[in-house]
Amino acid sequence: MEEENLYELGRLADKTLSDGEESNEGWSEDVFTHGKKASDIFYGMPPIPDCPDPIVDPGPFHSLHPNDEMFVRQMYDNKQQLIFALSLKATREKFQFMTNHSNKNYYEVHCETKNCSWRLYEKRIVPTHQFEIRTFNNVHTCSSLQIHPNHKHANKKVMGTILHEIMGKTHSKVWRPNEISRDLNALMEINVNYKQAWHAKQHAMELLLGSSEECFSKLPIYFHNLKRHNLGTVAYIQTDSKDCFDHCFYAIGSTVIQKLVAI
Repeated sequence: MEEENLYELGRLADKTLSDGEESNEGWSEDVFTHGKKASDIFYGMPPIPDCPDPIVDPGPFHSLHPNDEMFVRQMYDNKQQLIFALSLKATREKFQFMTNHSNKNYYEVHCETKNCSWRLYEKRIVPTHQFEIRTFNNVHTCSSLQIHPNHKHANKKVMGTILHEIMGKTHSKVWRPNEISRDLNALMEINVNYKQAWHAKQHAMELLLGSSEECFSKLPIYFHNLKRHNLGTVAYIQTDSKDCFDHCFYAIGSTVIQKLVAI
């Protein structure tokens, strides 16, 4: 095969550079790429430094671990974060609570069981959206043997948070909704049907791996680094009329050249 054709497919390292000509090692400079430079999302992108260690950003909610305690003067970024933390605590500790008073500035709840002393009162810190625990009695005078098989606070985010902590420790297991339903029933004494288990798994996977939108947004950077570190690699992303991901194509440079030599 002619050497010129190999250059067109990205084999640029062997090309002799003339005086004043810059090296384009790591980039595919074929005719197709030249024609696409005007719309190529990689063109002109600065080099991306290698990440030394994985970076795990904190999730949008405060996750209570089994030994975490809610206490007076504890702060929450907003009311939704507070309600989530309470729901997670109630599900883990197997009790249910009712709302006494709730508005944009106050939030007060008590144990659902009649005459139980457990209660919590929070107030918003004006002018922010933060809520602070002002009064909290964490002692239950009701029976600890009560069972709530249809726990009203066990929504998909709560169950997904509990599930993702378990999934993070058991990477080799394939989690199926019917198995999740059985395991959560044994662990939390809560009835979880197939649909609820499926939604809990989806939320747990999102906590572990990130959302689909976040993954697709990192695709251009991944392809950019792929082309930088693999000589002759061809990569292209096609978007639709709304500039959303439609499909992509890539071929590792060494594989392309080996195929052409074989031909």
